[in-house]
Amino acid sequence: MDIISAYLDFDTVDLVLLGVFALFFLVEVFFYLCYYKAPLRFRRKQAAMESSSKEAWPLPLPSVSVLIVSSNAAHHLQRCLPLILEQDYPNFEVIVVNDGSTDETEDIVNRLHSQYSNLYGTYLPKTSDNIFGRKKLAMTIGAKAAKNDVILSTEAFCEPASSKWIATMVRQISSEKPIVAGHCYFSDKPRSFASRLIAFDNLMYALQYMSMIIKQKPFSATFRNLAILKKVFFEHKGFASVLNHQHGEELFLNQILSGENTTLCLHPDSFVKSVFEDSENYIWKEYKIAYQQIKKHFKGVGTWIFSMESFSRYAILIVWGVLLAKSIIDFRFGAIILASILSVLVVIIQLVAINKSSKLLKSGKFYFSWPILNLIQPIRNLYFKSKKNRSRKAIGSIQY
Repeated sequence: MDIISAYLDFDTVDLVLLGVFALFFLVEVFFYLCYYKAPLRFRRKQAAMESSSKEAWPLPLPSVSVLIVSSNAAHHLQRCLPLILEQDYPNFEVIVVNDGSTDETEDIVNRLHSQYSNLYGTYLPKTSDNIFGRKKLAMTIGAKAAKNDVILSTEAFCEPASSKWIATMVRQISSEKPIVAGHCYFSDKPRSFASRLIAFDNLMYALQYMSMIIKQKPFSATFRNLAILKKVFFEHKGFASVLNHQHGEELFLNQILSGENTTLCLHPDSFVKSVFEDSENYIWKEYKIAYQQIKKHFKGVGTWIFSMESFSRYAILIVWGVLLAKSIIDFRFGAIILASILSVLVVIIQLVAINKSSKLLKSGKFYFSWPILNLIQPIRNLYFKSKKNRSRKAIGSIQY
C-alpha cells in the first residue's frame, strides 16, 4: 500500500502543473459551454417564440432587394439564381452586379430576366486596379440600384436552403433590429479532408460571431447571408469609412454591428449553402486571407477573446505532455492520472458541444476527425494571416 501511495504522491511541481492544467481545463469548458453552445440555446428560444406566434409574415411586409456580386461565376448563377428567383415571398427583386466577368454571366442574367421580371443586372467594368478591392464598389452599385426597403446579400455560389429563405430572414428585421445576421454552411456531409476542414473552420467562425451577437457584443457576420435596412446602410455612408482598406467590407460590418441594432436568425429555412466544388477551394482560402488580414483593425473584444481559446487548446496539451514526462521520470503517476481524467472529460464536453451545434448549423459530424481539425485550425489561421492577397481569379469579387 505504501508503494502504491508513493507512485500516486504529488510534489510541489506536480501541484503547480496541475493548477495550470486545471486553469486551461476551465477555460476550454467555459468557451464550449458558454460560447460554442450559445447558438443552440438561442435557437431553442427562437423556436419557442416562433411556435407561439400566429403571424406567418411580419406586418407590414417589407420589400426586399437580394444583392449578388458575381465575377466569372456563370456556372454558379445558372444553378443558384433560379432557386432565389422562385422564393416564396410576395415583393422582392434580385440584383446581380456583374463584376467585370468574361464568361457567360451577362447572357445567363439576360436569359433569366426573360423568365423573371424581378431580375435585374448591372455592371462594373473590369480594371487592373485592385489595390483596395472591388467588392465594396460593386456592392455600393448594387445597393444604389436597389429599389426596396431591405437589402439581403448573398454570393453567386450560394443557394437558399429553402423557398422561404427571404421570408425567414426578413421576419426578424425591424426598426429596432435593422440588421439580421444569417448562416452560410459549406457542407452538411463533407467527404474529403479538405471539405471537412473547410466545414469545420466555417463552423467555428460561425459559432464565434453568432455567440457574440447573442451576447450583444457583435464583431462580425457574413455577407453571404445578411439582411440590412437600406436606409441604415446609407446612414452609415456605405463603405466610405473603409475605402482605404482592402476587404473593407468586413471592417464595415465590424464598425456598424452593435448589440442594439443586430439580431441573429437561426431557423433552418434561413440558411444558405455554398456549392463550390473542391477544385474551387481557393474561394474559401481567399475568404480566410481577407478576414485574417482585416481583423487586426476590428474594434471590440471578439477576436482576442477567441484567440485566448485557441491558445488554451495547445496549452492544455503541452502541460499534459510535461506532466507525462515528469511522471515517467519520477515514477510517480498521480498527477498524470488526474490530468488524463480531466482531459477525457474536456474532450467529451467539446465533442458533445461541437457536434450538437454542427447538427444545428448543417456542418457535418466531427468525431474521429475533430482532434486533428481542432489543432490544425489555429495554425491555418496564422498561415492565412501571413499570406498576401494576389489578383489572379475572382468569384463574387474575391480577388487573388
